[in-house]
Amino acid sequence: MTFGYHRAEVLAALANGVALSVISIWVLYEAFLRVMSPRLIDTPLMLAAAGIGLAGNLAVMFLLKHHAGKSINIQSAFVHVVYDAVSSVAVIITGFIAMYMGITIVDPLVAFLIAGLVARSAYTIVRSSTHILLEGAPRELDIQQIISTLKQLDGVVDVHDLHVWTISTGMDALSGHVVVRDQMLSQSSKLLDDINKVLADRYNITHTTIQLENEQKVSFKRTLTKS
Repeated sequence: MTFGYHRAEVLAALANGVALSVISIWVLYEAFLRVMSPRLIDTPLMLAAAGIGLAGNLAVMFLLKHHAGKSINIQSAFVHVVYDAVSSVAVIITGFIAMYMGITIVDPLVAFLIAGLVARSAYTIVRSSTHILLEGAPRELDIQQIISTLKQLDGVVDVHDLHVWTISTGMDALSGHVVVRDQMLSQSSKLLDDINKVLADRYNITHTTIQLENEQKVSFKRTLTKS
């Protein structure tokens, strides 16, 4: 665990997404049963429960909204709460329709809508967390653009085998090979500092492993490979 337990929040987000998937399937199943076998709705209890749920969801949304972008786990929890709040509003509307208009079929129809919203949220969370766990390249970063930026630095001849992945939210890592001109060790050290500064300032990548390669040795190896 050289990076610590930063992936724990990603695993928690994945678990949250899986739980939402199960919930959406359960809601769909219950809604289907309601369509096939309509039941009487206890509207006062329904409205009271939905009202309490809405108040709680709004309070949690207020607490999480400033931190949602800092962690995929908090973001997944925030999205979960938002959909819960929307669901509570839908349930309240359904309760009033059933109470004053006597239309009970709207209950399972709204349940289908809620299940769809929950399933969409679950898909987004599972896709994002799985992408991180499989060490996919961050979607907001253009690998070719990073390579082009590094090649513009004085002394850099080429860049290859560049890999970028996300350890956790806001923590990206990079490894790669940078071919440089034949130069003194002190110059190579300064160039390495310049590379890390560019990666940190422009792309917010601070965890890097850069292997510098001498241009002449690389050319010699390529010549041997071709022969």
